[in-house]
Amino acid sequence: MSFIAQIYPLSWDLIPNILLYPLNTHHGVIRLRIHPPLLSDLLGALNHFLERFDIMTIRETVVVLERDGFRVRRAPGRQS
Repeated sequence: MSFIAQIYPLSWDLIPNILLYPLNTHHGVIRLRIHPPLLSDLLGALNHFLERFDIMTIRETVVVLERDGFRVRRAPGRQS
Protein backbone atom coordinates (compact mmCIF):
# COMPACT_ATOMS: atom_id res chain seq x y z
CA MET A 1 0.00 0.00 0.00
CA SER A 2 2.87 2.41 0.66
CA PHE A 3 3.86 2.24 -3.03
CA ILE A 4 0.33 3.26 -4.11
CA ALA A 5 0.19 6.03 -1.49
CA GLN A 6 3.46 7.50 -2.79
CA ILE A 7 2.18 7.67 -6.37
CA TYR A 8 -1.54 8.38 -5.95
CA PRO A 9 -2.82 10.71 -3.21
CA LEU A 10 -5.16 8.97 -0.78
CA SER A 11 -7.74 11.27 0.79
CA TRP A 12 -10.17 11.12 3.72
CA ASP A 13 -11.79 14.40 2.63
CA LEU A 14 -15.55 14.35 2.16
CA ILE A 15 -15.03 15.80 -1.31
CA PRO A 16 -11.56 15.50 -2.82
CA ASN A 17 -10.32 19.07 -2.96
CA ILE A 18 -9.15 20.12 -6.44
CA LEU A 19 -7.33 23.06 -4.84
CA LEU A 20 -5.18 20.63 -2.86
CA TYR A 21 -4.91 18.18 -5.76
CA PRO A 22 -5.10 20.10 -9.09
CA LEU A 23 -5.72 17.70 -11.97
CA ASN A 24 -2.36 18.36 -13.61
CA THR A 25 -0.27 17.67 -10.47
CA HIS A 26 -1.01 13.99 -9.97
CA HIS A 27 -2.23 10.93 -11.79
CA GLY A 28 -5.45 10.57 -9.79
CA VAL A 29 -6.96 10.67 -6.31
CA ILE A 30 -8.26 7.70 -4.35
CA ARG A 31 -10.76 8.88 -1.74
CA LEU A 32 -11.19 6.42 1.16
CA ARG A 33 -14.80 6.21 2.27
CA ILE A 34 -14.69 3.36 4.77
CA HIS A 35 -15.99 3.84 8.29
CA PRO A 36 -14.79 2.76 10.72
CA PRO A 37 -11.40 2.77 8.99
CA LEU A 38 -10.22 -0.70 9.99
CA LEU A 39 -6.94 -1.67 8.35
CA SER A 40 -8.28 -5.04 7.19
CA ASP A 41 -11.25 -3.33 5.49
CA LEU A 42 -9.01 -0.68 3.88
CA LEU A 43 -6.58 -3.25 2.51
CA GLY A 44 -9.40 -5.52 1.32
CA ALA A 45 -11.11 -2.66 -0.51
CA LEU A 46 -7.84 -1.46 -2.06
CA ASN A 47 -6.97 -4.98 -3.24
CA HIS A 48 -10.49 -5.37 -4.69
CA PHE A 49 -10.06 -2.06 -6.55
CA LEU A 50 -6.59 -2.91 -7.89
CA GLU A 51 -7.79 -6.30 -9.18
CA ARG A 52 -10.62 -4.71 -11.20
CA PHE A 53 -9.32 -1.29 -12.28
CA ASP A 54 -6.65 -0.60 -14.88
CA ILE A 55 -4.44 1.68 -12.81
CA MET A 56 -2.88 3.04 -16.03
CA THR A 57 -6.21 4.84 -16.74
CA ILE A 58 -6.39 6.75 -13.44
CA ARG A 59 -5.03 10.04 -14.86
CA GLU A 60 -7.39 12.96 -14.09
CA THR A 61 -9.65 10.61 -12.14
CA VAL A 62 -11.12 10.58 -8.66
CA VAL A 63 -11.89 7.12 -7.27
CA VAL A 64 -14.19 6.82 -4.26
CA LEU A 65 -13.20 3.60 -2.51
CA GLU A 66 -15.87 1.99 -0.34
CA ARG A 67 -15.92 -1.22 1.67
CA ASP A 68 -18.00 -3.07 -0.94
CA GLY A 69 -16.84 -1.42 -4.17
CA PHE A 70 -15.69 1.80 -5.78
CA ARG A 71 -16.92 4.66 -7.99
CA VAL A 72 -14.89 6.38 -10.67
CA ARG A 73 -15.25 10.07 -11.58
CA ARG A 74 -13.26 11.31 -14.55
CA ALA A 75 -12.45 14.87 -15.60
CA PRO A 76 -14.99 16.30 -18.08
CA GLY A 77 -14.28 15.02 -21.57
CA ARG A 78 -12.00 12.26 -20.28
CA GLN A 79 -12.74 8.72 -21.46
CA SER A 80 -11.65 5.49 -19.73
